[in-house]
Amino acid sequence: MPKTGETLTDRRIIKRTTIRIARLALAMSLAMAMTIGKDFSLEARQAVFGQRQIQFYVPYSGSTPVYLPPVLLVAHNAGNQESTARRALGHQSAGMEIDIRYEGGVLYATHSAPSSLVPTRAWQVPRLGEAFGYTAGATVLKLDLKSTGQSALDSLVRFVDGRPTDQQIIFVSKHQDALIYLGSELDDTLAFLSVGSAAEVDALLEQDGRLDGVDGLSIPEWTLTPERVIQLKERGYLIDAWTVNDVERLVELAALGVDVITTDNLAFFDMASGPAES
Repeated sequence: MPKTGETLTDRRIIKRTTIRIARLALAMSLAMAMTIGKDFSLEARQAVFGQRQIQFYVPYSGSTPVYLPPVLLVAHNAGNQESTARRALGHQSAGMEIDIRYEGGVLYATHSAPSSLVPTRAWQVPRLGEAFGYTAGATVLKLDLKSTGQSALDSLVRFVDGRPTDQQIIFVSKHQDALIYLGSELDDTLAFLSVGSAAEVDALLEQDGRLDGVDGLSIPEWTLTPERVIQLKERGYLIDAWTVNDVERLVELAALGVDVITTDNLAFFDMASGPAES
């Protein structure tokens, strides 16, 4: 019996050690790929380092002049890193998106939670205060809430209330209750409900008016048919379409009356509200 007990204990120790080594090896592999691999996935970069944003510049190449109705353009996730924020501002981005996550009593500008595979110090994400600093040049801040617990919301209210600004703040969340709470605590802000599918849009259209505490909807662009846009506008919703990177789709949605376009394509910000330059 003693030998059996010793064997089981040894096996447990070996198993725990093996798991730790495997986790460390995976973390090292991901870190190395991040360093030398240009095609490293968005998800892996976010999990290891908190870095997710991709920006690109693809201008309109057609021969027909483009007429862009007035629409607010928002740089997708650009506020999560200083480099992407400054690049977007360099293209005169009026709107900037910042993802907000609450970890360990601190508000961070990041899309995903830190990975358990690497030390916290390797999680290279700015605090929300830093993000507000380097996005000060934007006119509109779209704050996408990834944490909506009461502690996170209370911390966000204190943060925003303690930083008076002329910037228009738009809160985006999947949770209507969170939007209602923020709207009751913070004046002059807008609340957009995040909707993830065409079925969710159609469910909203079964109601005659807008949801309580909701000013607009943040919707995947592929769900927005002309009919849905018309019906949503009839119910009084502002519409934010994401993520739109094609110029023709941008023009189509703006012409339909979509209010906000969230994009990775920095060329959009260089387009005038009149005819595009040839």
